[in-house]
Amino acid sequence: VGKKKLVGIVFMSFVILFLHTFLYASSDDVTLMDASPKDYVYQGMDFGVNGDTEKAEKSFRKTFEFYNDLNSIGFIEQFFGSIARIGIKICEDVANKKLKKELAVSLFEAYFLAEMRNERDEAISKCKGVLFITPNYIPAHLLLSDFYVANGKEDKALNEIKKAIAINSKEDKESHYKLAMFYFARGNEILAESELTKLDALAGEDVDVHLRLALLYTRMKKYELAIKHCQKALDLGNKVSSKILEEIKSNQKQ
Repeated sequence: VGKKKLVGIVFMSFVILFLHTFLYASSDDVTLMDASPKDYVYQGMDFGVNGDTEKAEKSFRKTFEFYNDLNSIGFIEQFFGSIARIGIKICEDVANKKLKKELAVSLFEAYFLAEMRNERDEAISKCKGVLFITPNYIPAHLLLSDFYVANGKEDKALNEIKKAIAINSKEDKESHYKLAMFYFARGNEILAESELTKLDALAGEDVDVHLRLALLYTRMKKYELAIKHCQKALDLGNKVSSKILEEIKSNQKQ
Protein backbone atom coordinates (compact mmCIF):
# COMPACT_ATOMS: atom_id res chain seq x y z
CA VAL A 1 0.00 0.00 0.00
CA GLY A 2 2.88 2.34 0.87
CA LYS A 3 4.46 1.87 -2.55
CA LYS A 4 1.15 2.48 -4.33
CA LYS A 5 0.63 5.75 -2.45
CA LEU A 6 4.21 6.84 -3.20
CA VAL A 7 3.75 6.11 -6.91
CA GLY A 8 0.45 8.02 -6.84
CA ILE A 9 2.05 11.05 -5.20
CA VAL A 10 4.94 11.04 -7.69
CA PHE A 11 2.50 10.75 -10.61
CA MET A 12 0.32 13.58 -9.30
CA SER A 13 3.38 15.78 -8.79
CA PHE A 14 4.55 15.09 -12.35
CA VAL A 15 1.15 15.95 -13.86
CA ILE A 16 0.88 19.15 -11.83
CA LEU A 17 4.44 20.16 -12.77
CA PHE A 18 3.69 19.49 -16.44
CA LEU A 19 0.53 21.60 -16.40
CA HIS A 20 2.17 24.41 -14.50
CA THR A 21 5.31 24.49 -16.64
CA PHE A 22 3.92 24.03 -20.13
CA LEU A 23 0.43 25.50 -19.95
CA TYR A 24 0.57 28.51 -17.66
CA ALA A 25 4.01 29.38 -16.33
CA SER A 26 5.09 31.21 -19.46
CA SER A 27 2.73 34.09 -18.81
CA ASP A 28 1.87 36.38 -15.92
CA ASP A 29 -1.66 36.64 -17.24
CA VAL A 30 -4.29 34.00 -16.50
CA THR A 31 -6.33 34.53 -19.67
CA LEU A 32 -6.55 31.45 -21.88
CA MET A 33 -7.35 31.26 -25.58
CA ASP A 34 -10.74 29.76 -26.51
CA ALA A 35 -11.31 28.82 -22.88
CA SER A 36 -14.38 27.51 -21.09
CA PRO A 37 -15.44 27.79 -17.43
CA LYS A 38 -13.98 24.32 -16.90
CA ASP A 39 -10.59 25.48 -18.23
CA TYR A 40 -10.43 28.31 -15.71
CA VAL A 41 -11.47 26.09 -12.81
CA TYR A 42 -8.75 23.59 -13.73
CA GLN A 43 -6.23 26.37 -14.17
CA GLY A 44 -7.17 27.79 -10.78
CA MET A 45 -6.75 24.36 -9.24
CA ASP A 46 -3.33 24.01 -10.87
CA PHE A 47 -2.13 27.37 -9.57
CA GLY A 48 -3.56 26.54 -6.15
CA VAL A 49 -1.77 23.20 -5.92
CA ASN A 50 1.46 25.02 -6.75
CA GLY A 51 0.81 27.61 -4.05
CA ASP A 52 0.18 30.56 -6.37
CA THR A 53 -3.08 31.59 -4.75
CA GLU A 54 -3.04 35.05 -6.35
CA LYS A 55 -3.25 33.62 -9.87
CA ALA A 56 -5.56 30.88 -8.68
CA GLU A 57 -8.05 33.47 -7.46
CA LYS A 58 -7.89 35.36 -10.77
CA SER A 59 -8.51 32.12 -12.67
CA PHE A 60 -11.49 31.13 -10.53
CA ARG A 61 -13.02 34.59 -10.99
CA LYS A 62 -12.78 34.17 -14.77
CA THR A 63 -15.33 31.36 -14.48
CA PHE A 64 -18.12 33.86 -13.88
CA GLU A 65 -17.28 35.97 -16.91
CA PHE A 66 -19.22 33.36 -18.88
CA TYR A 67 -22.53 34.49 -17.36
CA ASN A 68 -24.55 35.48 -20.46
CA ASP A 69 -28.09 34.21 -19.95
CA LEU A 70 -30.12 31.86 -17.77
CA ASN A 71 -28.78 28.77 -19.54
CA SER A 72 -25.13 29.73 -19.08
CA ILE A 73 -25.69 30.62 -15.42
CA GLY A 74 -27.48 27.33 -14.89
CA PHE A 75 -24.68 25.37 -16.58
CA ILE A 76 -21.94 27.08 -14.58
CA GLU A 77 -23.83 26.66 -11.32
CA GLN A 78 -24.43 22.99 -11.97
CA PHE A 79 -20.83 22.07 -12.71
CA PHE A 80 -18.32 24.78 -11.75
CA GLY A 81 -19.83 27.55 -9.63
CA SER A 82 -19.38 25.87 -6.27
CA ILE A 83 -15.72 24.93 -6.65
CA ALA A 84 -14.86 28.32 -8.18
CA ARG A 85 -16.37 30.18 -5.22
CA ILE A 86 -14.77 27.85 -2.71
CA GLY A 87 -11.47 28.39 -4.50
CA ILE A 88 -11.86 32.16 -4.40
CA LYS A 89 -12.64 32.07 -0.69
CA ILE A 90 -9.61 29.88 0.05
CA CYS A 91 -7.34 32.26 -1.88
CA GLU A 92 -8.81 35.31 -0.13
CA ASP A 93 -8.26 33.69 3.25
CA VAL A 94 -4.61 32.99 2.42
CA ALA A 95 -4.15 36.63 1.34
CA ASN A 96 -5.81 37.86 4.54
CA LYS A 97 -3.75 35.42 6.65
CA LYS A 98 -6.86 33.59 7.84
CA LEU A 99 -5.61 30.29 6.40
CA LYS A 100 -2.09 28.92 6.14
CA LYS A 101 -0.97 28.41 2.57
CA GLU A 102 -0.04 24.78 3.15
CA LEU A 103 -3.63 24.05 4.22
CA ALA A 104 -4.92 25.81 1.11
CA VAL A 105 -2.62 23.67 -1.03
CA SER A 106 -3.98 20.55 0.68
CA LEU A 107 -7.52 21.55 -0.23
CA PHE A 108 -6.56 22.18 -3.86
CA GLU A 109 -4.75 18.83 -3.92
CA ALA A 110 -7.95 17.21 -2.62
CA TYR A 111 -9.90 18.65 -5.53
CA PHE A 112 -7.19 17.48 -7.94
CA LEU A 113 -7.47 13.94 -6.56
CA ALA A 114 -11.26 13.93 -6.79
CA GLU A 115 -11.63 15.58 -10.19
CA MET A 116 -8.56 14.50 -12.17
CA ARG A 117 -7.87 11.06 -10.71
CA ASN A 118 -11.27 10.04 -9.38
CA GLU A 119 -9.68 9.25 -6.01
CA ARG A 120 -12.44 10.65 -3.86
CA ASP A 121 -11.59 8.66 -0.74
CA GLU A 122 -8.11 10.23 -0.76
CA ALA A 123 -9.68 13.63 -1.38
CA ILE A 124 -12.02 13.14 1.57
CA SER A 125 -9.06 12.18 3.77
CA LYS A 126 -7.20 15.35 2.79
CA CYS A 127 -10.24 17.51 3.60
CA LYS A 128 -10.65 15.80 6.95
CA GLY A 129 -6.97 16.44 7.64
CA VAL A 130 -7.48 20.17 7.11
CA LEU A 131 -10.61 20.14 9.28
CA PHE A 132 -8.70 18.36 12.05
CA ILE A 133 -6.43 21.43 12.19
CA THR A 134 -9.12 24.06 11.49
CA PRO A 135 -12.49 22.47 12.38
CA ASN A 136 -14.47 25.65 11.72
CA TYR A 137 -13.14 26.30 8.23
CA ILE A 138 -16.33 26.57 6.15
CA PRO A 139 -14.83 26.07 2.63
CA ALA A 140 -13.37 22.72 3.73
CA HIS A 141 -16.79 21.57 4.93
CA LEU A 142 -18.39 22.63 1.64
CA LEU A 143 -15.68 20.98 -0.43
CA LEU A 144 -16.06 17.81 1.62
CA SER A 145 -19.82 17.88 0.97
CA ASP A 146 -19.11 17.91 -2.80
CA PHE A 147 -16.89 14.84 -2.46
CA TYR A 148 -19.53 13.01 -0.45
CA VAL A 149 -22.19 13.78 -3.07
CA ALA A 150 -19.89 12.42 -5.78
CA ASN A 151 -19.40 9.29 -3.68
CA GLY A 152 -23.14 8.82 -3.26
CA LYS A 153 -23.05 9.61 0.46
CA GLU A 154 -25.76 12.26 0.47
CA ASP A 155 -26.52 12.10 4.20
CA LYS A 156 -22.89 12.90 4.97
CA ALA A 157 -22.88 15.65 2.34
CA LEU A 158 -25.96 17.25 3.91
CA ASN A 159 -24.37 17.00 7.34
CA GLU A 160 -21.26 18.89 6.18
CA ILE A 161 -23.37 21.71 4.72
CA LYS A 162 -25.32 21.98 7.96
CA LYS A 163 -22.06 22.08 9.91
CA ALA A 164 -20.93 25.00 7.76
CA ILE A 165 -24.20 26.86 8.36
CA ALA A 166 -23.95 26.26 12.12
CA ILE A 167 -20.52 27.90 12.14
CA ASN A 168 -21.73 31.22 10.70
CA SER A 169 -25.41 31.18 9.73
CA LYS A 170 -25.81 34.96 9.91
CA GLU A 171 -23.14 35.89 7.37
CA ASP A 172 -22.17 32.90 5.23
CA LYS A 173 -24.17 33.14 2.00
CA GLU A 174 -22.53 30.23 0.22
CA SER A 175 -23.64 27.60 2.73
CA HIS A 176 -27.29 28.68 2.53
CA TYR A 177 -27.13 28.66 -1.27
CA LYS A 178 -25.48 25.25 -1.30
CA LEU A 179 -28.17 23.84 0.98
CA ALA A 180 -30.91 25.37 -1.19
CA MET A 181 -29.33 23.77 -4.28
CA PHE A 182 -29.02 20.45 -2.45
CA TYR A 183 -32.74 20.41 -1.63
CA PHE A 184 -33.80 21.75 -5.04
CA ALA A 185 -31.81 19.11 -6.93
CA ARG A 186 -33.66 16.46 -4.95
CA GLY A 187 -37.11 17.89 -5.59
CA ASN A 188 -37.70 19.40 -2.17
CA GLU A 189 -38.71 22.92 -3.18
CA ILE A 190 -40.23 23.79 0.20
CA LEU A 191 -36.92 23.35 2.04
CA ALA A 192 -35.05 24.92 -0.88
CA GLU A 193 -37.22 28.03 -0.71
CA SER A 194 -36.72 28.22 3.05
CA GLU A 195 -32.96 28.49 2.49
CA LEU A 196 -33.42 30.97 -0.35
CA THR A 197 -35.44 33.20 1.99
CA LYS A 198 -32.50 33.21 4.41
CA LEU A 199 -30.11 33.91 1.55
CA ASP A 200 -32.35 36.74 0.36
CA ALA A 201 -31.95 38.44 3.75
CA LEU A 202 -28.15 38.23 3.40
CA ALA A 203 -27.89 39.21 -0.29
CA GLY A 204 -27.41 42.95 0.18
CA GLU A 205 -25.55 44.33 -2.85
CA ASP A 206 -24.02 41.03 -3.93
CA VAL A 207 -24.81 40.81 -7.66
CA ASP A 208 -23.73 37.19 -7.85
CA VAL A 209 -26.21 36.17 -5.14
CA HIS A 210 -29.06 38.09 -6.77
CA LEU A 211 -28.41 36.38 -10.12
CA ARG A 212 -28.37 32.95 -8.50
CA LEU A 213 -31.60 33.74 -6.66
CA ALA A 214 -33.15 34.85 -9.95
CA LEU A 215 -32.09 31.55 -11.55
CA LEU A 216 -33.53 29.34 -8.83
CA TYR A 217 -36.76 31.31 -8.48
CA THR A 218 -37.22 31.07 -12.25
CA ARG A 219 -36.78 27.31 -12.08
CA MET A 220 -39.38 27.23 -9.30
CA LYS A 221 -41.66 29.38 -11.50
CA LYS A 222 -41.77 32.08 -8.85
CA TYR A 223 -41.29 34.74 -11.47
CA GLU A 224 -42.04 37.84 -9.41
CA LEU A 225 -39.24 36.94 -6.98
CA ALA A 226 -36.95 36.11 -9.90
CA ILE A 227 -37.69 39.50 -11.50
CA LYS A 228 -37.08 41.25 -8.19
CA HIS A 229 -33.58 39.81 -7.84
CA CYS A 230 -32.67 40.24 -11.49
CA GLN A 231 -33.75 43.89 -11.32
CA LYS A 232 -31.62 44.32 -8.20
CA ALA A 233 -28.59 42.96 -10.05
CA LEU A 234 -29.35 45.34 -12.92
CA ASP A 235 -29.66 48.28 -10.52
CA LEU A 236 -26.25 47.33 -9.13
CA GLY A 237 -24.72 47.76 -12.58
CA ASN A 238 -24.75 44.22 -13.96
CA LYS A 239 -25.36 44.69 -17.70
CA VAL A 240 -26.07 41.00 -18.42
CA SER A 241 -29.10 41.25 -16.12
CA SER A 242 -31.12 43.20 -18.69
CA LYS A 243 -31.05 40.21 -21.07
CA ILE A 244 -31.80 37.79 -18.25
CA LEU A 245 -34.69 39.97 -17.10
CA GLU A 246 -36.28 39.71 -20.55
CA GLU A 247 -35.83 35.93 -20.46
CA ILE A 248 -37.60 35.69 -17.11
CA LYS A 249 -40.47 37.86 -18.29
CA SER A 250 -40.77 35.74 -21.41
CA ASN A 251 -40.93 32.57 -19.30
CA GLN A 252 -43.57 34.20 -17.12
CA LYS A 253 -45.84 34.76 -20.13
CA GLN A 254 -45.68 31.15 -21.28
